[in-house]
Amino acid sequence: MVANSTTTEVKMMCAKAYASLCANIRADLSLSVIVVNHISTKHSIHTLPAFHTSKEISDDVRLSTYHELVTALSALKNGQPREIALAALNGGVAKGQAASRTEPPAPPSRIPDPDPVPEPDPVKDDGPLDLDGWGKPKDVPLDRPVPPPPPKRSDDPFTERLRALLIEVIGDMPSANIDEAKVNEVVTRAITDAKHDIENEIKALHAKLKKLGEAAPTVVRHEFKIGDTIKTLDGLVHRQIPQIIAWLSAGIPVWLWGGAGAAKTHGSRQVAEAMGLPYYEIAIDETMTVGKLVGFRNVVNGEFVPTRLYKAWKEGGVVLFDEGDTNSTAIAALNSMLANARYTFPNDEDVPRHPNFRVIFGANTKGTGAVAGYTARVRLDAATLDRFAVIRMEYDFGLERAICLGGPSATVPWKGGEPGSEALCEKYVTWVQAIRTKFHDVMLISPRASVMGVRALRVGIPIAEVAEALVFKLVTPDTRARIIRECGNIPNE
Repeated sequence: MVANSTTTEVKMMCAKAYASLCANIRADLSLSVIVVNHISTKHSIHTLPAFHTSKEISDDVRLSTYHELVTALSALKNGQPREIALAALNGGVAKGQAASRTEPPAPPSRIPDPDPVPEPDPVKDDGPLDLDGWGKPKDVPLDRPVPPPPPKRSDDPFTERLRALLIEVIGDMPSANIDEAKVNEVVTRAITDAKHDIENEIKALHAKLKKLGEAAPTVVRHEFKIGDTIKTLDGLVHRQIPQIIAWLSAGIPVWLWGGAGAAKTHGSRQVAEAMGLPYYEIAIDETMTVGKLVGFRNVVNGEFVPTRLYKAWKEGGVVLFDEGDTNSTAIAALNSMLANARYTFPNDEDVPRHPNFRVIFGANTKGTGAVAGYTARVRLDAATLDRFAVIRMEYDFGLERAICLGGPSATVPWKGGEPGSEALCEKYVTWVQAIRTKFHDVMLISPRASVMGVRALRVGIPIAEVAEALVFKLVTPDTRARIIRECGNIPNE
């Protein structure tokens, strides 16, 4: 019959046999062991779906194997003794071993999961096998499509565990005779094992977290745009740090004055860090001499003893003269250094100023003498202060709260604008010259106010701040009002 069948007929008979086998396996799971052992012994394929879809097996061979299985299972279901019913199967399946192989195949270690077996939709399921009519494609059109391959079985750990539990409960008995007591025992043990697994995972996770230690505090990064350059600083920053950086970037010395604890010293160190320059700190007091500032010759051997200022002048860096309003004599000696591009040190070395030499004078006053609370401060000569941009360092309340209470500062950092246009620079210079012409006998306002002001405008410092730091830095409120009245207000675009 098989030999005379067309290819399409053979495929349809295979599909019919496969669907019937699936239906009977679902009705009695113990039959799956017989089917799998026979296929494994004869073809080295260990599942029914894999055998049915294998491209290595021809349809004629597949149909022949199905015929052997159906014959044996029908005899078994009709009441024949097991050994007699299964004797026809290749390899002595009734005895549980493969006679046709020199080496036993790898039998399935568990009852195959019935879920992957597809529903026999392509072929009508006629119920239990009918030995007399199984090979005839009765009532099945020859153009009926071949059933698709069964879906792949999931191999995730959870599914595998459930499958193992199912096998343990069912064993070799039919599904209708499941032992409820054994089910309860297995489920209880599974719940206990799962609880232990979860506890072990939690302990392992806790150990890893302990190794990590305390989380590091979040560090805020600040970015400052000075002209076309981006400067950065991490951590807590006084809101005026970008302002000081902008003035120094323009090559202008800064007279930084403010109350005690306003962050002048620490801020200067942060300025050097943001600019990527070495930091040098020189404390000024009543005993400071010029030799201690610029260097001196050793009286014993005549060798020159360099200072931090000498090193910064030659190699570049930010120099902070702390408490700069406590000694006017020593500071006045630096006028030549601050105003010129070269300086001759006591060792007769004529040294050009390094391009990255920057100066900050920290003080509690503007340099105009003692005030309430700072009675030991001295008055500096106007010619000395004329070389500086005078900037007041305000108390930063947001920084203060952040230091005391933690977290980032709530105050907004100083922010410059776009570089000033040439038209604005020209207006500013004209304004400064007009002030000098009318008020030269009242205040000192040299061309440095124009030169340094234009530099500041070109790095984005607002013109109002330029005027405060260079023009109005030492004038009284009355003189300021007169300047605005007679020479006009601060220019704008």
